[in-house]
Amino acid sequence: MRSFFIINRRVAGGAGVASPTAKAGVLAPFVRERIRYRDIVWAFHSESQEILMTASTSACGGKMLWLDARALGVFLWGSSTEVLRSQMEIIARNNYMLGEARDPVACCLYYFALGKVKLVYGLWKQAAWHREQPMMLKFLANDFSEERWKTAAQKNAFALLSKQRYEYAAAFFLLGGSLKDAVNVCLKQLADFQLAVALARVVEGDDGPVLKDILQNHVVPRAFREGNRWLGSWAFWMLKRRDVAVRILLTPLHDLAVALDLRLDEIGDPHYDDPSLALLFGQLKGKSLQTAKGTSEISGATEFNFVLQMARVLCRMGCHVLAVDLVRNWSFDRPSVTRAAPPAIDIAKELDAHLQDLTNGDQSIPRPRRTSSNSRSRGPPSPTLRKNAALLRRSVIIDMDLPSFPPTRPPSPPSALSTLVENGTINGDGPNSGARRGRAAKEEEPSSPNDEDAKARKAALGSLMKSAKKDVVVPEFDMSSFGF
Repeated sequence: MRSFFIINRRVAGGAGVASPTAKAGVLAPFVRERIRYRDIVWAFHSESQEILMTASTSACGGKMLWLDARALGVFLWGSSTEVLRSQMEIIARNNYMLGEARDPVACCLYYFALGKVKLVYGLWKQAAWHREQPMMLKFLANDFSEERWKTAAQKNAFALLSKQRYEYAAAFFLLGGSLKDAVNVCLKQLADFQLAVALARVVEGDDGPVLKDILQNHVVPRAFREGNRWLGSWAFWMLKRRDVAVRILLTPLHDLAVALDLRLDEIGDPHYDDPSLALLFGQLKGKSLQTAKGTSEISGATEFNFVLQMARVLCRMGCHVLAVDLVRNWSFDRPSVTRAAPPAIDIAKELDAHLQDLTNGDQSIPRPRRTSSNSRSRGPPSPTLRKNAALLRRSVIIDMDLPSFPPTRPPSPPSALSTLVENGTINGDGPNSGARRGRAAKEEEPSSPNDEDAKARKAALGSLMKSAKKDVVVPEFDMSSFGF
């Protein structure tokens, strides 16, 4: 950020430009009007945004104006709404303090976005030199929570539009509670989508309908028209479409537009000659459930061609070692947040086999472990996949609804005692107790030899457990063992 301003000051040369803004509303002759969207997206995903905001303020000399904030993309990469509101208040104060005039018109837009009408009223009281002071003091003294005064503010906004005072007109639209009209002025008349995004995020937050409309109808088409993958990734991330934000980094823009059913008049040449796209994709593909879903929707051939293209770009830059490292260490494993289920074990069969071993007296012969066909055919797991899956389970963001899985075990059957109590036959006084006694008498008849063997095995196991209990010796407590 500091280097951005230093380079632009050097280009300004002997013009004596000490700030990116020579005066309010006039941009100095820069090499670039703003930093690249690549830098804005990296700052957007950074976890040290407080440090970045401090660095941005210091790079502006401690007095950030709107042109400075737009050049640094502050209201695009800032993630905290409270921080953005405080930063907009700083911009409003700096615009008011710019020069010796102390013009309230320069800060009305930002203070009205923050809802500080009384503060603007106080500033107009101090502007005795301004020719519009009596009219503004009389108008701002009204209660703008009433519909009649909101309508009056919007009428004044349309009058200011006819006079081509666009920023002041947007301020009156905000005063009248019409954020949509204020944003349209920023997009059409001022041609400043960053200002529109800033007003929408400050007034209604990141989940409001106005911000969603800006992103869908202006930012996303602009990203496809300019072929700017960085701007498109940021826009889809703000729209809570993080899967598409990952796919746009690799997928051809024509294919993605067809898959998303986007009606676009023009799709520009995509910027594929930036190795930072590979770094960003590696950072985001396993960050959340949506990004993991988006990564799984990218074909292996597309990802393979993307890696080769990034390697070619690095070779053209003279970074052959980095190109070789990228090709050798790139992981094509798909992120997964589910752990493989262990093979099912039939407990009844295991107990039956163990019981048969005890009755036959072959406890010393070890039984071979049963291995399923899946475990025999499955190869060794990938160490990269195991490491990435472990990291993903610790840091993945749950940003989508997960389907509920069926229960892992059937419910327990009702006990025999509860069944007898419900049927009223525990004492033999039920309505069909005679028939049940008849069936019980039939069941007591001599059984087959297999049943006799099963009873013998159970009896042997019971005697074994009784003998084991008898062999247990419990020592008596003796105070003399403590040496007293």
